[in-house]
Amino acid sequence: MLNTDINSDGFNSYASVDDCRQFAINRGLSIPNDDAQIIILLNNAMDYLETLNWKGNPTDKAQPLSWPRKDIIKDSREISSNSIPRQIIDAQCYLAIHSNDIDFLPVIPGGKEVLSESIAGAVSITYAPKSKNDLPKLPFINRLLNGFCYSSNTAKICRG
Repeated sequence: MLNTDINSDGFNSYASVDDCRQFAINRGLSIPNDDAQIIILLNNAMDYLETLNWKGNPTDKAQPLSWPRKDIIKDSREISSNSIPRQIIDAQCYLAIHSNDIDFLPVIPGGKEVLSESIAGAVSITYAPKSKNDLPKLPFINRLLNGFCYSSNTAKICRG
């Protein structure tokens, strides 16, 4: 069961089944007719979203999910700390719809598949052009969540 009430202890999803259906309809995308299947897809999408490094701070330290958040400025505007931004809901819907095609949380043994190595003066390594170990590329999600998340190449540094 999905619970999208941010004030509930059982809050476990930013998007509802209806949100996901409407997102798909508006974009001409197909999703299952069965609510139970859509719930599974939305849960898979939540698993991915909860791994992101969000800006700001949780509104309540005891809240079950990363959002709602406070102390976030996007496009020179402060984001409300008592609601979920539409972009976050849309991101969950997009990820849910595509979670049947793309594994957003793959188990990866590490690095690209090495095809050959040689050491003769200089080190030479050849990698597979497209490996089963490649992480999915999500440009739409990156643009949608721009300003809400820190880049994966960014770390917070605090001084003394």
